[in-house]
This record gives sequence, structure tokens and C-alpha cells, in this order.
Amino acid sequence: MVRQSGSGQVRVGVSACLLGHEVRYDGGHKRDAFLTETLGRFVEFVPVCPEVELGLGVPRESVRLERGRDEIRMIGNDSGSDYTVSMREYAEQRVDTIASLELCGYILKHNSPSCGLESVTIFGEPNLSGRGLFAANLTRRLPLLPVAEETSLKDIPSREHFVERIFAYHRLRSFFDNGWARTSLFSFHEIHELQLMAHSAQSYDELLRLIDTAASAVLRERYEAGFMLAISEHPEPAQHVRVLRRISNHVRPHLGQAECNELDEAISTYQAGRTTWFATISSMRHYIEQFEIDYFKRQTYLEPYPLELMVQPLG
Repeated sequence: MVRQSGSGQVRVGVSACLLGHEVRYDGGHKRDAFLTETLGRFVEFVPVCPEVELGLGVPRESVRLERGRDEIRMIGNDSGSDYTVSMREYAEQRVDTIASLELCGYILKHNSPSCGLESVTIFGEPNLSGRGLFAANLTRRLPLLPVAEETSLKDIPSREHFVERIFAYHRLRSFFDNGWARTSLFSFHEIHELQLMAHSAQSYDELLRLIDTAASAVLRERYEAGFMLAISEHPEPAQHVRVLRRISNHVRPHLGQAECNELDEAISTYQAGRTTWFATISSMRHYIEQFEIDYFKRQTYLEPYPLELMVQPLG
């Protein structure tokens, strides 16, 4: 099977409290077991706490977002102090540093006035929610970076998709950072064919035409953007089924009727929602290895990230 390619560690930014750092306003933390015990074995975390790094200290007064006359502001709950300008200035500088670290993903603290990615409470506006001030700058400045809140990773399909995006971004950046040419980009695109098809068949074809026709000066920028946009689309079961049947059709000539029936049943069971994608692909991986089907052995679809992350239960 294709192995995770690329040089260097896979770096992932994270709200420091999620790693167990005691940086919250009350001196506590929000340690997340999946991050510390599972994902942390495969990535290098870069912990960040915007409020501590801004100089607010531990413990400190809590802060909130509220609607100002022309913008969302960050206000101290006890003092009424306005931290909006200082947080935004800090975020600009910190994201510059983060960009230089070539992160491949970022995990943010849910409902944090600084780090919340979405649905952060805005006081005084019961029907309005927003994005933390640091998170807003991060996502604006680094639009290709896979970003998620820790709460979304409790859902297995969302977790799988986020981890897939991290490792896809790592392969993409490593490819372009280590010397490339249009011909090698065709090869990179080919090994991601099934993975891209599972997300967006249209994007696969569009990227293929881009490699063939785009001017060299803009090819990297446009391919990176198109590739990550495609991978960011959440794959629907029907899309996986199409890819699984394509693999099955190439494996079937090597199998007896009973084994073919088992493959058909595995795909039907997945299609009906009674099993996972990983369980369905496992038997196909076995046959591809056994019969040395080289094209599929190279496909990232069969191992988009380390296998150990595919079989972990919820933390």
C-alpha cells in the first residue's frame, strides 16, 4: 500500500487547553483524550493559548463576545475592559509565526471567544453567533488549512474527514516543497485519483485539465487551492460506493464466486449504513496486496492516513 509520503513531521496547531495545559481563565484545562492519547502519536502539536499569550494571565477574568456598533468586540466580564484591538493585533502577529511553521491542520476550542470556530455565543444577541477573534484571523489568513473544533471530532465521520485532510495537506505541501515538475504533478494526481473521486469526481477532472493547461507560474497555487477544496468536501456514502465498486471490479477476476459474493455483500452493507468505510475497505486491501494489483497499491484512498488512526474508537 501507499505509505505516507513527504518529509518532516506533520505539525498541527491546537488550543493549548485541549492538551491539558492549565491555561483557562479559572486555571483549569479541557484535556481531550483523542488528541493526547491517539492523534498526538502521529503529529507534532503546536499549542497556542491566545489569551495567555496576549498577557491576560492565569487565572484571569473571563471574556465574552458582544455586538458593538459596527463589529463584534471582546469584553472582560468583570472589568468591562475592551480587548478587541489588542487581540486582533496579537492574532495578526501570531498567525504570521504559525504560517512559517507550515502547519497541516489546527484544532480549536469550541465556544471560546478567542478560539471558537463557529457558533460562539455573542452576548446580548440571542439569535446571533460568531467566530472567536483569533480563529477568525487564522481562517482568513490560512484558507487552505484544515481547521476543526474538538467537539466535531467526537463524531467519527467528521473525525475521519478532518484527519484525512491533515495528511492530504501534508503530502501536498511536501510534494511542492521538495522539487517538482509538471510531469511529477501528474503522478501525484494519479495516486490521489480514487481519494479525489470519493470527494468530487468533477474536481478530479478539473485538476487534471489544470495540470495540462495552466501556466507554470500559477500552477502550484491553483492546484493547491483546487486540491484542498476538493478534499474539504465531505464524501457521501454513495461516492464511496462508486469507488468501492470500481476497486471490486478489478479484484473480482482473481476471486472465486463465493469471495465475489462476499465483496458485494460488504459494499451493500456499507451502503445501507450498517458498517464503516474502513471495515469495507479492509478486505479489498487484503486482495490488492495478495494479487499485487499495482495501480491500487499506489492509491492513497486505501490508506489516506496511518492505519492506527482508522481503527481507534472514540476517545
